[in-house]
Amino acid sequence: MTPKRGFTLLEMLVTVAILLILTALVIPALRGGVERARQVTCAASMRGLHLAYQTYLDDREGRFMPYREVKPDGVLWYWGFEPDGSGPEGQRKLDRSRARLAPYLEHRSQVSLCPSFPRRGSPWFKPKFAAAFYGYGVNAFLLDQGSGGNLNAVDDPTQTVMWADSMQVNTWQAPASPQNPMLEEWFYVDAYPPFKFHFRHRGEVNLVMVDGSLRPMPPAVLDPRCDGQTGLIEPFGKTDLLRLKK
Repeated sequence: MTPKRGFTLLEMLVTVAILLILTALVIPALRGGVERARQVTCAASMRGLHLAYQTYLDDREGRFMPYREVKPDGVLWYWGFEPDGSGPEGQRKLDRSRARLAPYLEHRSQVSLCPSFPRRGSPWFKPKFAAAFYGYGVNAFLLDQGSGGNLNAVDDPTQTVMWADSMQVNTWQAPASPQNPMLEEWFYVDAYPPFKFHFRHRGEVNLVMVDGSLRPMPPAVLDPRCDGQTGLIEPFGKTDLLRLKK
C-alpha cells in the first residue's frame, strides 16, 4: 500500500501565492459592486426627493419653494423645521416631520442617508444638526430667491439639474477654520465657491434632472481639501446645467 504523501513546502507556498493573487483580484471587484449598490440606493432616495418637489410644484402651478422661511416659533427649511434656540452648530435640533417637502415624501420624516455619505469615521466631517440625514442638494436656481421663480422657465428639463449629491467645505465655523477645513452637509448646489457637488460614488456625482432622469457625472473641477471630492460639474463660471434658460 502506497503511503499518503503530504504537501511539500514548495507546493504549499505556491498554493498560498495563488490564493493571495485570487484575493487581490476579487476584493476590488467586490468593493466596486458594493459601491455600485450604494450608488443605486442613493439614486433611489434622490428620485424620491425629485418626485416630492415635482408634486409640490404641480400643486403650486410651478412656483419654486423658498429655501428658508422664518415662522413665529422657528425656521422652516425644505428639509426640516428648526425651532428657536435649537442649539449650537452641530447640536441644532430639527423636526423633519415638519419639513416643507415632508407632506410629499412617502415617509414624511425620512429620506435615506446616502450610504456613501462620509460621516462615520471621517476626520473631516463637521455636523450641522444633531444628526446627519441625507446630504443632497437642490439646484439653487430652482428655489425662490426673493423674486419668485417658476418651473415653466426651465427650457430643457433633460439638461437641467434638480438634485445632486452635495457637501461643502467649511472654514468659518468651529471646529472648522482656514487651517482646518471640514466637510459639512449642504442643501443646495450652485456654481460658486465653496463648491457643493460631492463626487462620492467612485469619482462621480449622482444628478437627477428636472425630467426625472438619473445622470452620474465626473467632475470638471475638484477642491483638493478634505477628501478631495467636492467640486463642479462644469468648468468654473459655467452654469449650462443649472441656470434657467428662458
